[in-house]
This record gives sequence, structure tokens and C-alpha cells, in this order.
Amino acid sequence: MVTTPQQMAFRDVRRAATMFNKVEVPVLGLVENMSYFICPHCKEKTEIFPGSHPDKREISEGFSIETLARIPIEPSIAQSGEKGVPIVFSAPESETAKQFMELAELLKKKLGNR
Repeated sequence: MVTTPQQMAFRDVRRAATMFNKVEVPVLGLVENMSYFICPHCKEKTEIFPGSHPDKREISEGFSIETLARIPIEPSIAQSGEKGVPIVFSAPESETAKQFMELAELLKKKLGNR
């Protein structure tokens, strides 16, 4: 499941997880999109939605939902997408590309076990 780090979005995640449990659809994990911003000048990491990042126990309470990745918000994602070139190719050294590659490896392992 993909969400943003806002309380309302996490409520939706809990509702979706409840539904998926009822209909026996496996959930591989949670990806937090637009999780933070990395300043291109000073490289400082800034939480986009301060104070709204809930405790993981709140999300997974009653569920087995692992947070697989926290993807930063980065303008070059949109620019790469518009050009049809994924950020993992256009800026492979970027934090975002690294997060996507780590996520891909995690999903590959999880799916290989199914």
C-alpha cells in the first residue's frame, strides 16, 4: 500500500488493511510517498508534514504491515517522469533513486517467497 505521512492518509491505510484482511488479499507492506524533502543545496532532510508521522505501531496495530520505504519528495521525479526516464536512470545517485532501488529489492525478495 502507498500512502503519504498524514493522519488522514494513515486512517485510509487502516481501513484498506481491514478490507484486505477480510477478503484475504495479502499486503506486502507500506510505502510512504512524499515522506520528506532533501534540500538540494545543504542536503538537510525536512519532514514535509511535521508532527503527522504516526508511530508505526498505530499503523500496524492489529495488522502485519511493514514499512518498506519512505520516498522523499523531489522535483526531479516529476521531471524524469515527464521525459519518460525513471529517476533510477536519470539520477541514480539521488536519495530517491536509492530508496526506489532498495524498495525494488525488498519487493523482489518478498515476491520470491510467494
